[in-house]
Amino acid sequence: MLENGRVLNESTTIITYILKTYDTEGQFGGGNRLYNSHVDDRTQHDDWLRDDELTSFASSSLGFLVQFVFVLQLVPKMAPWFMRPLLSLLFKGIEMGLKPRLKESVQFAEDALNDKKYFLGEGLSRADFVMEYPMSQCFDRGMLDENEYPRVKAWRARVRERDAWKSGLSKGNGYDWTGRLSMARY
Repeated sequence: MLENGRVLNESTTIITYILKTYDTEGQFGGGNRLYNSHVDDRTQHDDWLRDDELTSFASSSLGFLVQFVFVLQLVPKMAPWFMRPLLSLLFKGIEMGLKPRLKESVQFAEDALNDKKYFLGEGLSRADFVMEYPMSQCFDRGMLDENEYPRVKAWRARVRERDAWKSGLSKGNGYDWTGRLSMARY
């Protein structure tokens, strides 16, 4: 909740607010002052557009596919025992039909990294923050093999080695997409 009582409920909006409000030095603008300076040159304008494109891709295109596959994996596990074999067979077929599109989407991210450490260059950006969630869910749940995407794999390793990442995990309740699901039965 903001100081004025307004509630922000979309992750990209929250991240943008935090960056525009607190990143006054431009530390998370991909190596430039992406969020807190006047756009006065072509390179910076292109960086802003690229950041917006990658952020939208992560939260919409890739995010939707990953969430859909996650649901396809989850429902059979949560169904009554006698329905699990049929649902598993049905949903696995749908998942396999989505796999080429998921691979294409992750390849887009692989290509976007090119020879950069992070999506906009040498420093973290909003695109990196938003991209991490669907990538982790995709690879940690075994939707795709991370070894087929070496730049994404290296990027994820860099993100996870950051002190801020480790600190966030220690303050939260962890980060586990490996599929150990529990559900209280009432």
